[in-house]
Amino acid sequence: MLYRAAWRSAKALGYRRIITYTLPEEGGASLRASGFTLVDEAAGGGTWNRPGRRASDTHPLGKKLRWEMPT
Repeated sequence: MLYRAAWRSAKALGYRRIITYTLPEEGGASLRASGFTLVDEAAGGGTWNRPGRRASDTHPLGKKLRWEMPT
């Protein structure tokens, strides 16, 4: 219900799509139930560390699954 409410709100504000990411080991059942579709199986991932910007990597560094609510 929350995903659908977020989409209705975003749509009312003029957004054309809504995107979220999950880890590969997460099932995504709630996303599929709310109408999201899996659009990319190897999105993002990696470290936030860059020259001149040190960051502590406390998040999962692997690739993510990108889900999109179709218009």
